[in-house]
Amino acid sequence: MTAHPDQSNRDQASEDQSQTYASDALRLMCKYHIEPTPQNYQIWYTYASGRDPDLMAALDMMINSGRAITEEHCAEITEQFFFNEQTSKQVHQASTRLQALANSLLSHVEQAGAENSAAGERVATLSSSMTDPGRSDDVQHLAASLMKEAKLIENVVNNLQQNLGAHNNKLTELRSTLVKMRREATTDPLTGLANRRGFSKFLNRAAEIAQDSAKPLSLILLDIDHFKMFNDTHGHRLGDEVLKTVASRLRLNLKGQDLPARYGGEEFIAILPGTSLDDAVTVAETIRRALGDSNLVNKVTGDRYGRVTASFGVSRYLPGEPLEDFIQRADKALYEAKKRGRNRVHRADDNNAAHASPRLSHDIACD
Repeated sequence: MTAHPDQSNRDQASEDQSQTYASDALRLMCKYHIEPTPQNYQIWYTYASGRDPDLMAALDMMINSGRAITEEHCAEITEQFFFNEQTSKQVHQASTRLQALANSLLSHVEQAGAENSAAGERVATLSSSMTDPGRSDDVQHLAASLMKEAKLIENVVNNLQQNLGAHNNKLTELRSTLVKMRREATTDPLTGLANRRGFSKFLNRAAEIAQDSAKPLSLILLDIDHFKMFNDTHGHRLGDEVLKTVASRLRLNLKGQDLPARYGGEEFIAILPGTSLDDAVTVAETIRRALGDSNLVNKVTGDRYGRVTASFGVSRYLPGEPLEDFIQRADKALYEAKKRGRNRVHRADDNNAAHASPRLSHDIACD
C-alpha cells in the first residue's frame, strides 16, 4: 500500500524536526559540558523540543545562575520530570488490582445474596407444605429442614465474612503501597526531606494561598560552602553525613507549616508560608548559626572534620510573579552571599524583580 503524499511529507517533516532537536540537544550538552548519557540526552532533547515548559524553566534557571550544571543536577532533573513515568505505571498496576478486588468482592456479595434468597424461598416452601401442624411427624420434618437451611445460611454468612476479611487485608496492603509510592515520589531518599517534585507541588499551593489571602510567603535557598572540596577530600560517605546534618538543622529550625526540601546536590530550599521577608531572614540566620555550631566528628577514630557552613539567599513572593522568578531572586541573593565571603545570609532586592523569564536561544556552538 502506497503512503499518501501528504502523510509522507508530514513524516519527513517530523523526522527533520526530530533531527533538529537531536542536533540542538547534543550542542547544548557539549556547550555545558554534560556527560553524554542516555538519561542526560533525554533531558536536553526534551529541552530542545520545547515540549515541557516546567523542565525548560528549571534548566533556564540553572543556566542563568552562571554555575556549572553537574551530573547531580541532571539526576535531580531526571527524578523530577521523568520519574513520574515509572510512578504512573505503578499507579496503573495498583488501580488494576483495586478494580479486580472490587469485582471479586461484588461477585462474592451477589453470590451470597443469591444463596440466601434461594434458602428463603425453600423455607417459605417448607412452611406452606405443612398441612397439619398438629402432626408430630410434620413438625419434626419441618424443624429438621429449617435447621438444615439455617446451617446453609450460616455457612454462606461465614464464607462471606471470610471473603470480606481477606479483601479487607488486600485493600489495607494496597492502600499502604499507594501511600508508600506517593511518599517515595516526593521524598529525597538520603535526607528524608521533600525532593524537587514535592517542593514544586507545595510551592504551587502555597503561592495560590498567598495570592488569595494576601498573606506573605518567603523562600530560603542555601548552598553548602565548599561542599565539593569537602566531598573530594573526605569521601562521599562523609559528604552524605553533611547533607543529613543540614537536613536535620532545617527540620529543627522550621515551623510545622514550613517545608524544607533538598533542591539538588548540596542545595536546599525551604518555603515559609505566612512569613515576612524580615522574619525569613531571621530564620535563615538561625539555621546558619546552628550549622556553624555543628562539628563533624568520626565516631570511630575521633577525627574532627570541621564545621559545616552554608550561604543563604532569601526572597519574598510578589503576588502574580512567575514562581521561577521567585526562586531565581533567591538564587541571585545566594550567589551574592557567596561573592561576599560565604557563610552569610543575603536578602533579594524586590526592586530588581523581573516579571518575565527570558527564553534562552538554542542557537549555540560547542566551545
